[in-house]
Amino acid sequence: MSPVGFATPSSNTGLNSDHDSPNTIKVDWLQGVLRLTHSEFISFTGQLSTTYADTFTSDHGYFFSGRKFDHHIISGRGAIVAFNIHQTDEIIDIGGDAYPVLNLDRKNFDVLFSLPAKVLSACDSLQALFHFYRLLIKWNFKATRIDVAADDYSKSLHPSIIKQAYDAGLNHGFRSASEIKNWDNNGFTIYLGSRKSDKLGRYYNKAAESGGEIDAYRFEMVYRDDYATSFWKILKMILTSNQENYLREDELYRELLSLSLNSIDFYSLSGDKDSEKIYCQWWLDFKASFDSVSSVKLTATRVKTTLDNSIDWVHKQVETTLASIEYYFQETGRDFCEWLNNRIESGRSRMDANHINKVNSQVKLELALEGWF
Repeated sequence: MSPVGFATPSSNTGLNSDHDSPNTIKVDWLQGVLRLTHSEFISFTGQLSTTYADTFTSDHGYFFSGRKFDHHIISGRGAIVAFNIHQTDEIIDIGGDAYPVLNLDRKNFDVLFSLPAKVLSACDSLQALFHFYRLLIKWNFKATRIDVAADDYSKSLHPSIIKQAYDAGLNHGFRSASEIKNWDNNGFTIYLGSRKSDKLGRYYNKAAESGGEIDAYRFEMVYRDDYATSFWKILKMILTSNQENYLREDELYRELLSLSLNSIDFYSLSGDKDSEKIYCQWWLDFKASFDSVSSVKLTATRVKTTLDNSIDWVHKQVETTLASIEYYFQETGRDFCEWLNNRIESGRSRMDANHINKVNSQVKLELALEGWF
Protein backbone atom coordinates (compact mmCIF):
# COMPACT_ATOMS: atom_id res chain seq x y z
CA MET A 1 0.00 0.00 0.00
CA SER A 2 1.35 3.42 -0.97
CA PRO A 3 2.11 5.89 1.83
CA VAL A 4 -0.52 8.58 2.44
CA GLY A 5 -0.26 11.28 -0.19
CA PHE A 6 1.91 9.32 -2.63
CA ALA A 7 -0.52 7.34 -4.76
CA THR A 8 -2.68 8.77 -7.50
CA PRO A 9 -6.15 8.33 -5.98
CA SER A 10 -8.54 5.95 -7.69
CA SER A 11 -11.96 7.34 -8.72
CA ASN A 12 -10.53 10.83 -8.16
CA THR A 13 -12.31 12.45 -11.06
CA GLY A 14 -14.06 15.28 -9.29
CA LEU A 15 -17.53 16.31 -10.33
CA ASN A 16 -17.11 16.47 -14.09
CA SER A 17 -14.61 13.92 -15.36
CA ASP A 18 -15.95 13.82 -18.93
CA HIS A 19 -15.47 17.55 -19.55
CA ASP A 20 -13.71 17.98 -22.92
CA SER A 21 -12.38 21.52 -22.37
CA PRO A 22 -8.57 21.75 -22.38
CA ASN A 23 -6.65 22.72 -19.30
CA THR A 24 -5.68 26.37 -19.42
CA ILE A 25 -3.09 28.61 -17.82
CA LYS A 26 -3.02 32.41 -17.87
CA VAL A 27 -1.96 35.60 -16.12
CA ASP A 28 -4.96 36.36 -13.93
CA TRP A 29 -3.86 39.61 -12.25
CA LEU A 30 -1.30 42.25 -13.23
CA GLN A 31 -0.34 45.19 -11.06
CA GLY A 32 2.63 47.53 -10.97
CA VAL A 33 4.09 51.03 -11.29
CA LEU A 34 5.35 53.27 -14.10
CA ARG A 35 6.91 56.73 -14.51
CA LEU A 36 5.62 58.32 -17.72
CA THR A 37 5.64 61.54 -19.71
CA HIS A 38 2.33 63.17 -20.65
CA SER A 39 2.32 61.62 -24.14
CA GLU A 40 3.32 58.21 -22.77
CA PHE A 41 0.48 58.38 -20.24
CA ILE A 42 -2.05 59.16 -22.99
CA SER A 43 -0.62 56.30 -25.08
CA PHE A 44 -0.71 53.92 -22.09
CA THR A 45 -4.38 54.57 -21.26
CA GLY A 46 -5.31 54.38 -24.94
CA GLN A 47 -3.54 51.05 -25.39
CA LEU A 48 -5.08 49.73 -22.19
CA SER A 49 -8.55 50.63 -23.43
CA THR A 50 -7.93 49.11 -26.87
CA THR A 51 -6.17 45.91 -25.81
CA TYR A 52 -8.79 44.95 -23.23
CA ALA A 53 -11.87 46.46 -24.94
CA ASP A 54 -12.56 48.65 -21.93
CA THR A 55 -13.77 52.19 -21.23
CA PHE A 56 -12.64 54.52 -18.44
CA THR A 57 -14.24 57.17 -16.28
CA SER A 58 -12.30 59.77 -14.31
CA ASP A 59 -12.29 60.85 -10.67
CA HIS A 60 -10.08 62.64 -8.17
CA GLY A 61 -8.34 61.33 -5.08
CA TYR A 62 -7.67 57.67 -4.40
CA PHE A 63 -5.98 55.47 -1.81
CA PHE A 64 -4.28 52.47 -3.36
CA SER A 65 -2.21 49.96 -1.37
CA GLY A 66 -1.77 52.52 1.39
CA ARG A 67 -0.63 55.25 -1.00
CA LYS A 68 -2.45 58.51 -1.68
CA PHE A 69 -3.00 59.41 -5.32
CA ASP A 70 -4.45 62.71 -6.49
CA HIS A 71 -6.21 61.24 -9.50
CA HIS A 72 -7.44 57.96 -10.87
CA ILE A 73 -9.46 56.47 -13.69
CA ILE A 74 -11.44 53.27 -13.36
CA SER A 75 -12.83 51.04 -16.11
CA GLY A 76 -16.08 49.20 -16.55
CA ARG A 77 -14.27 45.88 -16.08
CA GLY A 78 -12.56 46.99 -12.87
CA ALA A 79 -9.15 48.22 -14.06
CA ILE A 80 -7.70 50.99 -11.90
CA VAL A 81 -5.10 53.54 -13.01
CA ALA A 82 -4.10 55.82 -10.12
CA PHE A 83 -1.53 58.56 -10.62
CA ASN A 84 0.11 61.70 -9.30
CA ILE A 85 1.46 64.53 -11.46
CA HIS A 86 4.76 65.89 -10.16
CA GLN A 87 5.22 69.63 -10.68
CA THR A 88 8.63 71.12 -11.47
CA ASP A 89 10.40 73.89 -9.61
CA GLU A 90 9.90 76.28 -12.52
CA ILE A 91 7.36 79.05 -11.82
CA ILE A 92 5.61 81.33 -14.29
CA ASP A 93 3.89 84.64 -13.46
CA ILE A 94 0.40 85.07 -14.90
CA GLY A 95 -1.43 88.27 -13.95
CA GLY A 96 0.62 88.64 -10.80
CA ASP A 97 -0.07 85.05 -9.67
CA ALA A 98 2.62 82.36 -9.59
CA TYR A 99 1.88 79.02 -11.27
CA PRO A 100 4.10 75.91 -11.43
CA VAL A 101 5.07 74.79 -14.92
CA LEU A 102 4.48 71.17 -15.96
CA ASN A 103 7.13 70.02 -18.42
CA LEU A 104 5.22 67.54 -20.55
CA ASP A 105 8.46 66.01 -21.88
CA ARG A 106 9.58 64.85 -18.43
CA LYS A 107 8.38 61.72 -16.67
CA ASN A 108 6.09 63.58 -14.31
CA PHE A 109 3.37 60.95 -14.08
CA ASP A 110 3.75 58.52 -11.17
CA VAL A 111 1.36 55.73 -12.17
CA LEU A 112 0.13 52.64 -10.36
CA PHE A 113 -2.30 50.37 -12.22
CA SER A 114 -4.15 47.17 -11.39
CA LEU A 115 -5.70 44.83 -13.96
CA PRO A 116 -7.88 42.07 -12.44
CA ALA A 117 -9.06 38.90 -14.16
CA LYS A 118 -12.16 40.48 -15.76
CA VAL A 119 -9.92 42.92 -17.61
CA LEU A 120 -7.18 40.47 -18.64
CA SER A 121 -9.63 37.85 -19.89
CA ALA A 122 -11.16 40.38 -22.30
CA CYS A 123 -8.09 40.39 -24.56
CA ASP A 124 -8.85 38.19 -27.58
CA SER A 125 -5.64 38.84 -29.50
CA LEU A 126 -2.27 37.32 -28.77
CA GLN A 127 -0.58 40.00 -30.87
CA ALA A 128 -2.36 42.78 -28.97
CA LEU A 129 -1.25 41.25 -25.68
CA PHE A 130 2.32 41.03 -26.99
CA HIS A 131 2.22 44.69 -28.05
CA PHE A 132 0.91 45.85 -24.65
CA TYR A 133 3.55 43.88 -22.73
CA ARG A 134 6.26 45.26 -25.03
CA LEU A 135 5.14 48.81 -24.17
CA LEU A 136 5.37 47.99 -20.45
CA ILE A 137 8.94 46.79 -21.00
CA LYS A 138 9.77 49.96 -22.97
CA TRP A 139 8.45 52.11 -20.11
CA ASN A 140 10.41 50.17 -17.42
CA PHE A 141 7.33 48.69 -15.77
CA LYS A 142 7.93 47.36 -12.25
CA ALA A 143 5.54 44.56 -11.27
CA THR A 144 4.15 44.53 -7.74
CA ARG A 145 1.65 41.67 -8.18
CA ILE A 146 1.20 38.90 -10.75
CA ASP A 147 -1.28 36.04 -10.38
CA VAL A 148 -1.03 32.92 -12.55
CA ALA A 149 -4.01 30.56 -12.75
CA ALA A 150 -4.06 26.97 -14.02
CA ASP A 151 -7.55 25.53 -14.59
CA ASP A 152 -8.15 21.76 -14.52
CA TYR A 153 -11.47 21.03 -16.23
CA SER A 154 -11.22 17.32 -15.45
CA LYS A 155 -11.16 18.13 -11.71
CA SER A 156 -8.74 15.25 -11.35
CA LEU A 157 -7.12 16.30 -8.07
CA HIS A 158 -9.38 16.17 -5.01
CA PRO A 159 -8.48 18.75 -2.34
CA SER A 160 -8.36 16.10 0.39
CA ILE A 161 -5.24 14.61 -1.25
CA ILE A 162 -3.38 17.91 -0.83
CA LYS A 163 -4.58 18.14 2.76
CA GLN A 164 -3.38 14.59 3.54
CA ALA A 165 0.02 15.29 1.99
CA TYR A 166 0.40 18.45 4.07
CA ASP A 167 -0.59 16.62 7.25
CA ALA A 168 2.04 14.00 6.41
CA GLY A 169 4.73 16.69 6.09
CA LEU A 170 5.30 16.18 2.37
CA ASN A 171 4.88 19.86 1.45
CA HIS A 172 7.76 21.98 0.13
CA GLY A 173 7.82 25.61 -0.98
CA PHE A 174 5.35 26.64 1.71
CA ARG A 175 5.21 26.10 5.47
CA SER A 176 1.58 26.53 6.44
CA ALA A 177 -1.76 25.57 4.94
CA SER A 178 -5.39 26.33 5.72
CA GLU A 179 -8.71 25.48 4.18
CA ILE A 180 -12.19 26.91 3.80
CA LYS A 181 -15.15 24.69 2.94
CA ASN A 182 -18.66 25.40 1.74
CA TRP A 183 -20.14 22.02 1.00
CA ASP A 184 -23.56 23.50 0.12
CA ASN A 185 -22.21 24.39 -3.33
CA ASN A 186 -19.19 22.05 -3.35
CA GLY A 187 -16.99 25.04 -2.62
CA PHE A 188 -13.54 24.73 -1.11
CA THR A 189 -10.30 26.72 -0.97
CA ILE A 190 -6.93 25.48 0.26
CA TYR A 191 -4.32 28.16 0.96
CA LEU A 192 -0.77 26.93 0.49
CA GLY A 193 1.31 29.36 2.51
CA SER A 194 0.49 32.43 4.58
CA ARG A 195 -2.22 34.64 3.10
CA LYS A 196 0.01 37.63 3.94
CA SER A 197 3.05 36.14 2.19
CA ASP A 198 4.55 37.52 -1.01
CA LYS A 199 4.16 34.02 -2.51
CA LEU A 200 0.83 32.26 -1.95
CA GLY A 201 -0.69 29.18 -3.56
CA ARG A 202 -4.44 28.59 -3.77
CA TYR A 203 -6.38 25.53 -4.89
CA TYR A 204 -10.13 25.95 -5.12
CA ASN A 205 -13.35 25.09 -6.92
CA LYS A 206 -13.58 27.80 -9.57
CA ALA A 207 -17.01 26.52 -10.60
CA ALA A 208 -18.42 27.42 -7.17
CA GLU A 209 -16.56 30.74 -7.09
CA SER A 210 -17.63 31.75 -10.62
CA GLY A 211 -21.21 30.51 -10.37
CA GLY A 212 -20.53 27.76 -12.91
CA GLU A 213 -19.01 30.06 -15.54
CA ILE A 214 -15.64 28.28 -15.30
CA ASP A 215 -16.32 24.62 -14.48
CA ALA A 216 -12.87 23.68 -13.23
CA TYR A 217 -10.63 23.28 -10.19
CA ARG A 218 -8.09 26.09 -10.18
CA PHE A 219 -4.50 26.08 -8.96
CA GLU A 220 -3.33 29.67 -8.57
CA MET A 221 -0.06 31.28 -7.54
CA VAL A 222 -0.01 34.86 -6.27
CA TYR A 223 3.33 36.67 -6.52
CA ARG A 224 3.84 40.05 -4.85
CA ASP A 225 6.71 42.56 -4.65
CA ASP A 226 10.09 40.79 -5.02
CA TYR A 227 8.49 37.56 -6.27
CA ALA A 228 6.45 39.57 -8.81
CA THR A 229 9.60 41.39 -9.93
CA SER A 230 11.40 38.09 -10.49
CA PHE A 231 8.44 36.65 -12.39
CA TRP A 232 8.23 39.73 -14.64
CA LYS A 233 11.96 39.48 -15.43
CA ILE A 234 11.38 36.00 -16.85
CA LEU A 235 8.41 37.19 -18.91
CA LYS A 236 10.57 40.05 -20.21
CA MET A 237 13.20 37.57 -21.40
CA ILE A 238 10.54 35.62 -23.30
CA LEU A 239 9.04 38.75 -24.85
CA THR A 240 12.32 40.38 -25.85
CA SER A 241 13.98 37.20 -27.14
CA ASN A 242 11.27 36.81 -29.78
CA GLN A 243 12.01 39.21 -32.61
CA GLU A 244 8.87 38.37 -34.58
CA ASN A 245 5.71 40.47 -34.31
CA TYR A 246 3.86 37.76 -32.42
CA LEU A 247 4.33 35.55 -29.38
CA ARG A 248 5.11 31.87 -29.59
CA GLU A 249 2.35 30.47 -27.41
CA ASP A 250 4.30 27.33 -26.49
CA GLU A 251 7.17 29.42 -25.07
CA LEU A 252 4.98 31.78 -23.06
CA TYR A 253 2.65 29.20 -21.56
CA ARG A 254 5.36 26.64 -20.94
CA GLU A 255 7.21 29.22 -18.85
CA LEU A 256 4.04 30.24 -17.00
CA LEU A 257 3.29 26.58 -16.33
CA SER A 258 6.79 25.84 -15.10
CA LEU A 259 6.93 28.87 -12.82
CA SER A 260 3.53 28.34 -11.24
CA LEU A 261 3.32 24.55 -10.83
CA ASN A 262 6.95 24.29 -9.67
CA SER A 263 6.67 27.06 -7.08
CA ILE A 264 5.59 24.41 -4.61
CA ASP A 265 6.18 20.66 -4.43
CA PHE A 266 5.20 17.47 -2.61
CA TYR A 267 7.84 14.83 -1.82
CA SER A 268 9.65 13.02 0.98
CA LEU A 269 13.36 12.38 1.48
CA SER A 270 14.61 8.79 1.40
CA GLY A 271 16.75 9.23 4.50
CA ASP A 272 19.77 7.89 2.64
CA LYS A 273 23.11 9.61 2.59
CA ASP A 274 22.26 11.52 -0.60
CA SER A 275 18.67 12.18 0.57
CA GLU A 276 16.95 11.21 -2.66
CA LYS A 277 13.60 12.92 -3.24
CA ILE A 278 10.58 10.63 -3.54
CA TYR A 279 7.91 12.66 -5.31
CA CYS A 280 4.18 12.22 -4.78
CA GLN A 281 2.91 10.56 -7.93
CA TRP A 282 -0.45 12.34 -7.78
CA TRP A 283 1.35 15.71 -7.96
CA LEU A 284 3.47 14.57 -10.90
CA ASP A 285 0.29 13.36 -12.63
CA PHE A 286 -1.43 16.69 -11.99
CA LYS A 287 1.46 18.66 -13.49
CA ALA A 288 1.67 16.27 -16.43
CA SER A 289 -2.00 16.95 -17.21
CA PHE A 290 -0.94 20.46 -18.28
CA ASP A 291 1.69 19.30 -20.78
CA SER A 292 -0.58 20.26 -23.67
CA VAL A 293 -1.73 23.40 -21.94
CA SER A 294 -4.16 25.58 -23.89
CA SER A 295 -3.43 29.14 -25.00
CA VAL A 296 -6.69 30.38 -23.42
CA LYS A 297 -8.33 31.18 -26.76
CA LEU A 298 -5.83 33.83 -27.83
CA THR A 299 -5.46 34.35 -31.57
CA ALA A 300 -2.86 36.24 -33.59
CA THR A 301 -5.08 38.99 -34.96
CA ARG A 302 -3.99 42.44 -36.02
CA VAL A 303 -3.47 44.95 -33.21
CA LYS A 304 -6.05 47.73 -33.10
CA THR A 305 -4.29 51.07 -33.07
CA THR A 306 -5.44 54.19 -31.25
CA LEU A 307 -5.62 57.64 -32.84
CA ASP A 308 -2.61 58.56 -30.72
CA ASN A 309 -0.67 55.74 -32.44
CA SER A 310 -1.71 57.10 -35.84
CA ILE A 311 -0.58 60.63 -34.97
CA ASP A 312 2.72 59.28 -33.70
CA TRP A 313 3.15 57.30 -36.93
CA VAL A 314 2.59 60.48 -38.99
CA HIS A 315 5.24 62.28 -36.92
CA LYS A 316 7.81 59.51 -37.45
CA GLN A 317 7.04 58.28 -40.96
CA VAL A 318 5.24 61.00 -42.97
CA GLU A 319 6.71 64.39 -41.97
CA THR A 320 9.86 64.07 -44.09
CA THR A 321 7.88 62.80 -47.07
CA LEU A 322 5.46 65.73 -46.85
CA ALA A 323 8.36 68.19 -46.61
CA SER A 324 9.95 66.64 -49.69
CA ILE A 325 6.69 66.88 -51.66
CA GLU A 326 6.22 70.49 -50.58
CA TYR A 327 9.76 71.33 -51.74
CA TYR A 328 9.11 69.61 -55.06
CA PHE A 329 5.89 71.59 -55.57
CA GLN A 330 7.69 74.85 -54.79
CA GLU A 331 10.42 74.05 -57.33
CA THR A 332 7.85 73.20 -59.99
CA GLY A 333 5.46 76.08 -59.23
CA ARG A 334 2.56 73.87 -58.11
CA ASP A 335 0.14 74.54 -55.22
CA PHE A 336 1.07 72.19 -52.37
CA CYS A 337 -1.81 73.27 -50.08
CA GLU A 338 -4.38 72.53 -52.77
CA TRP A 339 -2.86 69.09 -53.36
CA LEU A 340 -2.80 68.36 -49.61
CA ASN A 341 -6.43 69.44 -49.14
CA ASN A 342 -7.46 67.19 -52.03
CA ARG A 343 -5.69 64.25 -50.35
CA ILE A 344 -7.49 64.98 -47.06
CA GLU A 345 -10.84 65.24 -48.83
CA SER A 346 -10.21 61.92 -50.56
CA GLY A 347 -9.29 60.30 -47.25
CA ARG A 348 -12.39 61.72 -45.59
CA SER A 349 -14.57 60.02 -48.19
CA ARG A 350 -13.01 56.66 -47.27
CA MET A 351 -13.46 56.95 -43.50
CA ASP A 352 -15.58 54.17 -42.02
CA ALA A 353 -17.07 53.37 -38.60
CA ASN A 354 -13.72 52.12 -37.27
CA HIS A 355 -12.07 55.47 -38.00
CA ILE A 356 -14.94 57.39 -36.42
CA ASN A 357 -14.88 55.19 -33.30
CA LYS A 358 -11.11 55.67 -32.98
CA VAL A 359 -11.55 59.46 -33.04
CA ASN A 360 -14.47 59.40 -30.60
CA SER A 361 -12.54 57.19 -28.16
CA GLN A 362 -9.57 59.56 -28.19
CA VAL A 363 -11.83 62.61 -27.71
CA LYS A 364 -13.62 60.99 -24.75
CA LEU A 365 -10.34 60.07 -23.11
CA GLU A 366 -8.82 63.54 -23.50
CA LEU A 367 -12.00 65.25 -22.28
CA ALA A 368 -11.94 63.05 -19.18
CA LEU A 369 -8.31 63.94 -18.53
CA GLU A 370 -8.19 67.60 -19.59
CA GLY A 371 -8.89 68.89 -16.08
CA TRP A 372 -5.65 67.34 -14.84
CA PHE A 373 -3.18 68.95 -17.24
